[in-house]
Amino acid sequence: MQRLAIRSVGVCSLSVFLLISFFSSAAQEQPDEKPGIETSLIVPDGSLEGLRDFVVKHYSESKRLWGLGQLKPDQTAPMEAVRAACEKILADPTISDEFQRWTLKKMAEAQIMLAHADPSKHYGRLLTMVEDYEAQPDCENLVKTIEKHILQLGIRIATTPAGLDNPRPLRLDFNALVERLLLYLEMYREPDSTLLVRDLLAYVKTMPPVQRDRMMLVAAEHLAPHYLKSLEANDKKLGRELQGTARLLSLPGKPMPLEGVLPTGEEFDPETLKGKVVLVQFWEPNCVHCRAGMALFVELLEQYGRKGFEVIGVCTQGGARTVQDFVQRTTLPDDRRITWPILVDELAPKIERPRLAEYFNIVETPVLVLIGRDGNVVRVNPLPSALPLEIEQALYPNTADEPE
Repeated sequence: MQRLAIRSVGVCSLSVFLLISFFSSAAQEQPDEKPGIETSLIVPDGSLEGLRDFVVKHYSESKRLWGLGQLKPDQTAPMEAVRAACEKILADPTISDEFQRWTLKKMAEAQIMLAHADPSKHYGRLLTMVEDYEAQPDCENLVKTIEKHILQLGIRIATTPAGLDNPRPLRLDFNALVERLLLYLEMYREPDSTLLVRDLLAYVKTMPPVQRDRMMLVAAEHLAPHYLKSLEANDKKLGRELQGTARLLSLPGKPMPLEGVLPTGEEFDPETLKGKVVLVQFWEPNCVHCRAGMALFVELLEQYGRKGFEVIGVCTQGGARTVQDFVQRTTLPDDRRITWPILVDELAPKIERPRLAEYFNIVETPVLVLIGRDGNVVRVNPLPSALPLEIEQALYPNTADEPE
């Protein structure tokens, strides 16, 4: 007979993957007890059949609440009791293999629900469960299921800041999470696995700008090679997108290619930007935020243009006529006009150059890139409010260079 070895593993053993930090300085208030919810349960000491009935009863109710999305941290008593009852069953050396597999499944599902209901308390236990189940026969599918939920929860934890809805956030090593996701993708090659990647990217996009870009770069650099080597067309497409994102976000400290075609059909000469501080704006004609940025650029050019500052646009949607019409009809505040050069990205293949929006996987605009006098990128996605300071620092990297 096979038996489950229930191991007691401390949180410290998870330090490679998870660092838990609680930011509550005072004891947490006890939640109001909701009517009809059992806050404590005693596991019976009866027969195996009685324990099984106990598991079935309380597992079913928890599963129902979870399916409705109504499972809360103060509703975990039934699941904890289910887990404890399963441990009692598995400790009995007389149980059949079939009963053991059923119990292992119920215990895993109970722990998954516990982790979803209260990650701060139960996520670490879910991590240790993987090791326990890997040592059991015929548990490959259970291990896969547990891993999937570890990643789903990990994504949620890593992208949920502290707040009223998350007073005790877990601090998760994002690099380790992405590496674990990559191992999962390598092990379970199936379409559903890519949904985890899509979820990760969608959640990261909701983060504040600085965190978003840092996390997106980690994800793109780790995951792009996996998809680029795939034989599936959709996987290769995702790989190219991730590769482009990595190119963009890793630009600081490197030169940025700015070869392209102007609306007149002439090839743009990037040498005209040599020695200047350049702000590049990727934009499209229907983007309201892009137009708002252009109004700011006029002011910045008036203030810094004579000191060596330049703006260049890259229109990611539409041809030469679209750009010409936009420039002619667009009046900025105080009757100002667009005077800086604009590259028509659609015309890049004309000079055998890649479209910059595709090369850098720019699917949402505006995207700004600030380039220093030495031709290397200073910042990707600088905040508009910080642009004057960023430009001044790029114009005068040493205070001795600043004119009196």
